[in-house]
Amino acid sequence: MYILNGGPLTGLKRVFFYGLLILVTSAKAQEKISIAATRTHQPPKIDGKLNDECWKEGNLFSDFIQSVPEYGPSAKDRTEIIVLYDDNAVYLSAKCFMNADSIWMQFTERDDIFDNTDVLSIAFDTYHDGQNGFAFGVSPRNVQADFKFFQNDNSDNTWDAVWESEVYMADDGWYVEMKIPYSALRFPKVAIQNWHLDVYRIVRRNRHEYHSAGINPKENGVVSQFQPLIGVSNIQPPLRLSVSPYATVYDNLYTSKQDNISDNNVDFKGGIDLKWGINESFTLDATLIPDFGQVQSDNLVYNLSAFEVQYDENRSFFTEGTELFNKADLFYSRRIGFVSDYYESHTDTNVTLLNYPSATPLLNATKISGRTKNGLGIGLFNAITSNTYADASNGEGAVAPVLVDPLTNFNVLVLDQSLKNNSYITFTNANVLRDSKGRNSNVASLMTSVKNKKNTYSAFGYIALSTLMNKSLSDNSSDFVTGYLNKVAIEKISGNLTFYVSHLAISPEFNQNDLGFLNINNENIAQAGFNYDIYKPFGKFNEFHSSNQIEYNYRNNDGAYSRAYLNGFTMLLNKNYFGYFSYYFAAPFGKDDYYEPRTVDRFYHAPAVYELGLGISTDYRKHIALDVEGGPAIWNEPGRIKYRWVITPRLRIGDRLFLLPQNNTHLYFNDVGYVTTDSLTNIIFGRRDVQEFDNSISGNYVFNSEMSLGLKVRYYSQKGEYDRFYNLQTDGSLLPSYYNEEVAFNFNAWNIDLNFTWWFLPGSEINLVWKNSIVGFDENAGLNFIDNFHHTLDFPQNNNFSIRIRYYLDYQDVKRWVN
Repeated sequence: MYILNGGPLTGLKRVFFYGLLILVTSAKAQEKISIAATRTHQPPKIDGKLNDECWKEGNLFSDFIQSVPEYGPSAKDRTEIIVLYDDNAVYLSAKCFMNADSIWMQFTERDDIFDNTDVLSIAFDTYHDGQNGFAFGVSPRNVQADFKFFQNDNSDNTWDAVWESEVYMADDGWYVEMKIPYSALRFPKVAIQNWHLDVYRIVRRNRHEYHSAGINPKENGVVSQFQPLIGVSNIQPPLRLSVSPYATVYDNLYTSKQDNISDNNVDFKGGIDLKWGINESFTLDATLIPDFGQVQSDNLVYNLSAFEVQYDENRSFFTEGTELFNKADLFYSRRIGFVSDYYESHTDTNVTLLNYPSATPLLNATKISGRTKNGLGIGLFNAITSNTYADASNGEGAVAPVLVDPLTNFNVLVLDQSLKNNSYITFTNANVLRDSKGRNSNVASLMTSVKNKKNTYSAFGYIALSTLMNKSLSDNSSDFVTGYLNKVAIEKISGNLTFYVSHLAISPEFNQNDLGFLNINNENIAQAGFNYDIYKPFGKFNEFHSSNQIEYNYRNNDGAYSRAYLNGFTMLLNKNYFGYFSYYFAAPFGKDDYYEPRTVDRFYHAPAVYELGLGISTDYRKHIALDVEGGPAIWNEPGRIKYRWVITPRLRIGDRLFLLPQNNTHLYFNDVGYVTTDSLTNIIFGRRDVQEFDNSISGNYVFNSEMSLGLKVRYYSQKGEYDRFYNLQTDGSLLPSYYNEEVAFNFNAWNIDLNFTWWFLPGSEINLVWKNSIVGFDENAGLNFIDNFHHTLDFPQNNNFSIRIRYYLDYQDVKRWVN
């Protein structure tokens, strides 16, 4: 759940662009006023001054409607826009009237303009499918942001296009001039275009938001509420072809105080990113000999659970333009380039690995995506990783390479058909093929969402089938394991009161983890929930949001109870833009946990647990703001309790420097969890006290609209010690064990990511990066926080310095240069 324009939520995420309007709710759509675009024969000079003769030919539009804090009134701050076009581009002029001292104009990094600054943006639905769109925005500092809409109200801000903008500060406000070339858009090859659009303005001083299309937060969806753009005709999609060659120099220094080692090496890498518009609708993106050495470091954690940790994808090729591949949730791109479990099933007990690689070389990756004029979206993805080896010893001094991950081919196919009333049906197939004796897998899914004409109710259906082909190590035979997942849901999606009921079934054999991510199987999950939202001011408040759900889980194969719980979240935003929120979780019957024992068909009966949390988020417009949330979780077991809190100050120092420190703490007392399985196959559990601290500071200093310096420093620590051990019984209970080993852990991770970025030409950039990393583990769990931090700095560390130059070459630009 979100709140409008940067208030508190779980994780306290800043919501980009129209994501602010995603909350479901109500009301029949109004008839939209169209905007008329005018063809020009003399394009404007993009300088922001709006004094070109061509602007006098255009049709002026100023009927903006307020969406926040209350939908419906005419905009209090006048905005005038004109849309022109020619054979090469769409042009926008905008006059944002405002007293000069009332314009908020904080410097931000590219794509991060929805912060403490005014904003003007334009978005196009070029296929009029009510689902997909392209958006372009600027701040008064002329910092750009661009992203795609998909599924009507979701957005992908990793998508980048090359376009022009300038801003001019006038006595009566700030003026915007944009040139959006057709190479930045996708549209059908027809004589008369049927486009829709919305122009969006944020006035940060009073946190008002205005839309030319009158986007109503009570209605489901955003793109489906765009207004017609009439008059665009006889334009041709251009040849879209660009290459971005890049070269990187790395200097890596590894030091170890413990081993008195200092090892320095220099490396050079290069590659090419290619974009080719196959036709007016489809684009091929390829990366050849890719290099991701400058991506932001992972937020490593020490995992005590039975589940795999899901890390964010930071590699740009796998985040930009992948919304179609992610729609069915079968594509977890972190699988590509990281070592699989191949070696575990092909282990030679006579050898010992001397090292084990953490990544596999990515040879190339390609994706093709687009949408036909009939609304059929097609996506094809392919990536290939090469054979990966580790050095192994046979115990007699001989060292030889051993295959730990074979040549692997990853493939995703998506067919996504838009239907009337903003409905859709989507087929997705995810396939992994491994060379040698590696396991192959295939997952196919069909998903549909059907909405009624008034966009108030929807029916959702999803089915997926997985097939694993395990190859025999002794002959050419294979065995196949097939599983299924299905989900159905009925939802009311508009109105102040919305609700849903759903049922999910996952068979024991279902497995999508060769290319997807799913931590559970053999589950049936019945859910029901409701939301109640108020979007207009009432009393002392501007907004109210409440979400509540109930869930019952039982095993798919035998119907045995797993767990049942209630949870909810409530938020109030007052007229001073202070947010107050609470959350709760209650599992009054405990749960039969079939995952924690790490053994098939064994379960641990965890006691009932109740959690309550409170939080506050102050006004982000202030130079100093604060987000605080936290609370206890109490188990129905003597002394077993968890305390959790997150403290996040927000420091804005002038208009260029922004800092975001955060402390995220979890303290567990008398926690219970799996320890090991002993030689007699007894499953050993233990009681432990655990301290987990995640402290970080991130920020940026922006020199101008092309140059910025970004920083993230993180220190993570988790330590704990077991003081009592138990044998797990067949009924899920615990009895005291004779196991008496000393078990303690102390895991620490330290990272610095410092990144200077200079966009020296449109689409071309220079990046200077320093990455410092330390990861250490031992059993020294008795250290206090300060001593543990100093202890961490004594572990071996890596310092990596790099500089990358990336140059963007577009066919249309090269053609003009030649001519």
